[in-house]
Amino acid sequence: MQRDPTIGIHSAGRSPRRAWWRCGSPAATLILFAVTVCPAARFDDTARAAPPKNDEFAATVLTPDGALAARAEVALAIAGSQVMVKNGELSWTAGAPRCRTDAAGRFHFPRQADDFWLVITHPSGYLRVKCFANSLPATFKLKPWARAEGTLRTARQLQPHVGIHIDHDFLTQHAANDALIFFSETGTTDGQGRFVLERVLPGRGTIGKELAKTQEGASLSSSRRVRIRFDAGKTARIDLGNSGRPVIGQLRPAPNSKAQIEWNYARVMLEPGNTQEDVERLIGTLDDAGNFCIDDVPVGDYRLIALLVESTTRLATCRVFARITVPAINEKLSQRPVDLGVLTVDPRVGR
Repeated sequence: MQRDPTIGIHSAGRSPRRAWWRCGSPAATLILFAVTVCPAARFDDTARAAPPKNDEFAATVLTPDGALAARAEVALAIAGSQVMVKNGELSWTAGAPRCRTDAAGRFHFPRQADDFWLVITHPSGYLRVKCFANSLPATFKLKPWARAEGTLRTARQLQPHVGIHIDHDFLTQHAANDALIFFSETGTTDGQGRFVLERVLPGRGTIGKELAKTQEGASLSSSRRVRIRFDAGKTARIDLGNSGRPVIGQLRPAPNSKAQIEWNYARVMLEPGNTQEDVERLIGTLDDAGNFCIDDVPVGDYRLIALLVESTTRLATCRVFARITVPAINEKLSQRPVDLGVLTVDPRVGR
C-alpha cells in the first residue's frame, strides 16, 4: 500500500510518536502521526490465568453496573507507547503490553517504577485512567459508552453504503512525554443511508463522511465535519448533509510554474468564520484536473485553504487562497453551486 508522503514530511525532525501541522486556527489543524515500527502486541492469555507474582500488581474490572467484567481488554501504556481503540476494542498497541481479564474480571501486570495509563475496553464500557506507581487501586469501574445514530445525505439525497467517521480531539490529552491514546469510531450507512455506532467515546468530537480513498488516483469527494457532544449512556442523533449548498472551483498551477502537483494528495478545506450551524470544517479532494466540489456548505463566511504536495520535492504547503461567503438561497435552488472559478496556485509558495 502506498504511504501518504505528507506523513513523512510533517514528522521530519520530530519524535516519530507525534507530529502535527497547524494551518490557521485549530479548526483547520491536520493531525498526522507516524506509528512506531515494532511488532504488534498480542494478548497474553496465559499470564492472566496464573496468580500474580510478588513483582506484579493485580486488579479487578467492573462493568458500569458493578458486575464482573470478564474478558475485558486491558493495555498498560507507558511513556513513548501508543494505544489505538477502534469501535470500542483495542485495535493495536505499540510498546504497551495488553491482556484480557479472566472470568472474575481479574488481570495483572508487572509492577511499574513510573506512573502509567490503563486503557480498558469491554462491551459494557471503557476506562482511560492514569495510575500512580505508589498507589494502585484494587478495582477499576468502567464508564458506559455513548451511542450515535443518524442519516447521511449529499445534496439532500440519502447515501447508502458510505463510510462514517468520528474524530476526538486529544492535543491536550496528555503531557508531552506521556503515552498516546487514540479513540476512533467508524461505520457504514445501510441501504437507506442510516448508520448506528454502538460504542462511542463520550465527550466532544466531530462526525462526518469518510473521504474517498485516493491512493489509486485523484477523485472528487467531500466531507462535512460536524461538532457534537456524545454523552455516556445516551444516544446522539445526527442527520448529516440535510442543508447547505455545493461550492465548486478549480486549482490550476501558475502559467510559469514548473511544479507538478500530486492531486490525489491535495485537499481543499473551508474553515468557518461565521456560520449558522455547528460545523467544524469542510474538506474535499480534487480530481486530476484540480477540480473540487464541496457539498452541503451552510450559509456563512469561510476561509478557503489548500494543502498541496509537489511531486518532485515531496514538499507540502498550506495556503489561504480566499475568503468566501455562501449566501442564503431559496430551498428550491439549494443545489445551485457557489462557483469560485479558477484559482491559480504554486505549491512551492505558501503563506
